[in-house]
Amino acid sequence: MSPAPSHGPRGGASGLTRDLEREVLALAEKLNEAADGLRRFGFILGRLNSQMGSGPSESHGHAHASVHGHGHAPSSGGGEARPRVPSLADPIDALAYEIDEAEQRLIGIGKPERNAHLRAWAGRARLLQDRIRAEGAAASPMRRAALRAVFGRLTRISREQPCGWVDALSEQWTADWEVYIKAAQGAISGTKPDLTPDQEKAYYQALLEGLFHPARRIDVAEVVDLVRDASKAVPADDPSLVKAMTTFGNPEEMAAKVAAARAAR
Repeated sequence: MSPAPSHGPRGGASGLTRDLEREVLALAEKLNEAADGLRRFGFILGRLNSQMGSGPSESHGHAHASVHGHGHAPSSGGGEARPRVPSLADPIDALAYEIDEAEQRLIGIGKPERNAHLRAWAGRARLLQDRIRAEGAAASPMRRAALRAVFGRLTRISREQPCGWVDALSEQWTADWEVYIKAAQGAISGTKPDLTPDQEKAYYQALLEGLFHPARRIDVAEVVDLVRDASKAVPADDPSLVKAMTTFGNPEEMAAKVAAARAAR
């Protein structure tokens, strides 16, 4: 490490501390980028091995209803299966590990479920981000860098695999993250999340607002499903629902147009 620059009488110890923090943060970001590159290399190598017929990788050895790494991997001997995911005390490290373990298996599931997994992970990352921001200056620079790496990984996955729009990956969009996570986990398991009427209403209001994000490319089928579901939880005169229906139309009419377009292909 190069010597810290002299700050003169006004810099003092506080200036030196800030410089050291910046160096630590920059180093942590580089380490996270390198680690993500190695994980990416392993992911590509696994796909090549599978395509070249060298046998299924560990990730594709069994079918799973969920790609989350909470299952069990076969043991090397004849004994009981061992847990796939180790116990990681830091929630950011645990989330990063879970994403790494599951990424290759995302290829083998449908787009709606893939989207639900991305939403669950992104919601957890946003919840952790809020907690780190609440800590202010007390938050570890390395933890901030680790969380940025998680967001980078999720954004890359969303671009490389057909996942659909993930609201939580847009920094301008916000929601009750615990409710958002519950809804995503319900979509993964195929069960209705346990939400109060007010939570469900606020959740759908946020999703309806997300339809108007300037970077979003509208998928008509997704809009149909969202507006139809939102109309069951949000009052008919709610501004967010009125805006969506004024812009995109009645969901049943939209569904009929989508079906007619598919039939014409």
